[in-house]
Amino acid sequence: MKQTKALRLPLLTGIFACCLLASVRAQTPLPDFQGVITYLPMSDDYAESDTRTTPDRIIVSSGSHGVRYEEVLGEDRRVVLTFPEREVQYVLFTFLGKRLALISPITDNPAIGALDVATSDALPIAGSPAERITTNGETIIYSTKHRLNAAQLPTAPGLVLEFNYQNTGMRFQASQIDEQIPDDALFKIPADYQITSLEELQQIFGLQED
Repeated sequence: MKQTKALRLPLLTGIFACCLLASVRAQTPLPDFQGVITYLPMSDDYAESDTRTTPDRIIVSSGSHGVRYEEVLGEDRRVVLTFPEREVQYVLFTFLGKRLALISPITDNPAIGALDVATSDALPIAGSPAERITTNGETIIYSTKHRLNAAQLPTAPGLVLEFNYQNTGMRFQASQIDEQIPDDALFKIPADYQITSLEELQQIFGLQED
């Protein structure tokens, strides 16, 4: 057995997790909101969580052509670039010294069924009026001022202001909403990153079956 085959499970598990993370946040319509939203973990939850894997903050930048979703964990960055008009997204990561941009098509989120939803008023968050929505046992708080953002998770009628991070029970809440249009440079793939597909990635690291 090749030594590289031992890497198959952790590598592909991580990649598929990133793809799932990206696709859940992706919506094909171009977002109406343009600006930058910063989310912070809610203090009580964060104190009890595994801070080695939970982001210190999450930054969503929405421009005229795309969305940048960025998780910040110390010096590390987990970045997903979504381009609704082009119907593609890129997961940026480093593996075995290679900087890679994994390309994949955008997957539509399923619509929330009316029978699964209950809504109610909520206190304003980051200066934005809000409502609470509960679907399939999960509670999300969303803005009634801003329209749905292409990078939000999960589907909600408006810009998500508070959510359960990857179904871990750890909740993040918007701490700041900046409506200035972000710099176009945030939505460009860095020149030192190699664009690759999942199939090409398997070939690069010799993870294909013999």
